[in-house]
Amino acid sequence: MAGPPSKFSIDIKDPSFRVDVPFNIPLLLQDELNNPTEPTPDIKPILEASGLEMGHEKVEINDTSLIMKGVKASGDVGSAQGKNFNMTVTIPGLEIPTQQLKIRILPGEPHKIIVPTFEETDNLCIENRKALPISVEIRDSAGNFSVHPKLVVQCKFHGAAGLPLYKADCSNSGKVTLTGKPIFIKNISKKSHEITAKIELLHIKGVSSVEKVITVKPSTSACKIKVFFCQHQYLDDPKKKPVEVKPKGDIEWTAGEDTSQISFALFDEGDNHMKITKELANKFNFSWLPSFNSSTLMEGYLPPIKVPNTVGYSKFCRISFTDRSGLDFSFNIKPIPGEATKIKCQCKKSVKVKLGEILDGDIVVHVIDDNGNTIQELPHDCLSNLSVKAEDLDTEVLQKTLLPNVGFCLQNIMFDGSTVGVREVLVTYNDFTDHIRLEVLPGRPAKLLAMGWKAKETLIAYDGVEISNPLHFQVCDESGNLISDVNTTISLQYDKTLKVSSTEPVKARSFSGGKVTFGKLTLSGPCGKYKLHAKMSMEWSSLLSSDLAVELKPDPKKAQKLQVDYKEECVYTAGDLFPDFDISVIAADESTMTNIPHKKISMSLWKSTTNDQHPGPPPPTALMTDMDKPSEEDREGHFYCRKRKLPEEARMHSIIFQASVDQQMLFSEPVSREQDREEGVYWRVTPPR
Repeated sequence: MAGPPSKFSIDIKDPSFRVDVPFNIPLLLQDELNNPTEPTPDIKPILEASGLEMGHEKVEINDTSLIMKGVKASGDVGSAQGKNFNMTVTIPGLEIPTQQLKIRILPGEPHKIIVPTFEETDNLCIENRKALPISVEIRDSAGNFSVHPKLVVQCKFHGAAGLPLYKADCSNSGKVTLTGKPIFIKNISKKSHEITAKIELLHIKGVSSVEKVITVKPSTSACKIKVFFCQHQYLDDPKKKPVEVKPKGDIEWTAGEDTSQISFALFDEGDNHMKITKELANKFNFSWLPSFNSSTLMEGYLPPIKVPNTVGYSKFCRISFTDRSGLDFSFNIKPIPGEATKIKCQCKKSVKVKLGEILDGDIVVHVIDDNGNTIQELPHDCLSNLSVKAEDLDTEVLQKTLLPNVGFCLQNIMFDGSTVGVREVLVTYNDFTDHIRLEVLPGRPAKLLAMGWKAKETLIAYDGVEISNPLHFQVCDESGNLISDVNTTISLQYDKTLKVSSTEPVKARSFSGGKVTFGKLTLSGPCGKYKLHAKMSMEWSSLLSSDLAVELKPDPKKAQKLQVDYKEECVYTAGDLFPDFDISVIAADESTMTNIPHKKISMSLWKSTTNDQHPGPPPPTALMTDMDKPSEEDREGHFYCRKRKLPEEARMHSIIFQASVDQQMLFSEPVSREQDREEGVYWRVTPPR
């Protein structure tokens, strides 16, 4: 059996603890022979440690163990890694009453948020557009920097829209400096603006947040660029104050010039004018030139800008301040016309006009400067200084008007007279002149003239013979000018009893260059006098030419028949001589043709019977005889067949004469007595006595 307690030992395997975090200390009691023994109720252990405040809630007896419950240690542990302490446990009344144990105390749980930044001053002020660094410390109950696996500090700003949120993790150190995006309050007043910063721990309850009112003052850095200019016409007028240019606004300046005296100023957020030092001047960039003289900026003026030559082509200009603030200002240089130096005429549509008609479209007169820009604002009495001249120009119908923002407008341009061609229209305004060329074309179709035939004379034409002169028609205006752009058709009109053919179609023909040709006509029909004319169809009417008189006569060059003259006898003796035959070719006009070679005419003779009637070509068995070669004594155009012998055989014979003229064959009637002409007459050849 064990004796009374004589000594004890401390039963702790991991002697590391956190500030103000309760833990237990088991004490094992032994008798003097080191046997475990039960503690007596009057045992009261005492706990001490140098540099720490130690305490416990109660002591419990468990068999041979005495357990100190709810032990807490509090004190400065130096760092997040903690600090070693010598802990002494004393049980009064034992032979060996004291035991020591080296323990390590770490920082405790987060207990309080300390913000040194807020404690440094009662009135915390910052500039707008700047970030606010905030030092934050998380302490345990003993004032040590607390460490925790999820120690996240957050700062929220209240009091304005769009304020940033700062957040940081300080799990390993218990302290951190919060910062983030700049605090930016739009449209801040010139004085100040108050916001509230609230700092709190995330994920950990029971730790009070810290709040602080912060005064935000307007930034003293460059926050605004203003540009001013004086309109070019008032540059030398001291009474005219420069006008402020709106962002992305326009500055009007004379086209082709260089700007001058465009001033600018730099302001902070409190609208305080900032003096442009050389250091500030070197932070500017200008989109319209790569380099510049800083002294010009220090005087408050922008570098000169080359204005575009053409009105309507604005030049974008941008001023950038390169201090990482992103400050810039942009505007446009808008060219305006300079002083008038000349005029320029322009046809809005066609440059061609017909005689007696109004030009399709107006002539616009621009008053322009050296760069060709139209001057839009003209004096009220400017029309009185505008004159227009041209040959045959009808000034009574001409209208001159003022076109706003454009110039002048000339309307109702019309030319009288009878000649066509190019007309130079001279326009004069003040001391400026310009020419514009118009082409005057023939007027409306008024005449349809025949060409190639004499209209007032009767043309002699022969039946079936091509007329040597081709027939043309052309369209003219009232003055006789040829109209070349006729878009219609023309047809030839004539008597229905007359047959007309041509080398060209005689029906409706289209014009080409204002002319139409029907070629060389060939007329056929009853001989007599006829009239022909041309008809041109127009949109609402038709145009007729004058009548062309034609007299159609028989063709004196057309062989029509063979005429045979001889001394008629009824009976001839075989072997005697034929009577003398006189043969001639009769033309269509009953005249004797004189240009027929004698070799073209021949005589055919063949045996026949009294019933034989042969008005056509001779049979193939007929005997053919040529005509005699003409002599000087023969009549012109007459051919003879003399001193030919009759056949030796006494019987009936027939004779026909034939001629080959112009690829046709003419045959005479069989030689006959007049009273037997229809039957044909036969030559009776009797034997000689």
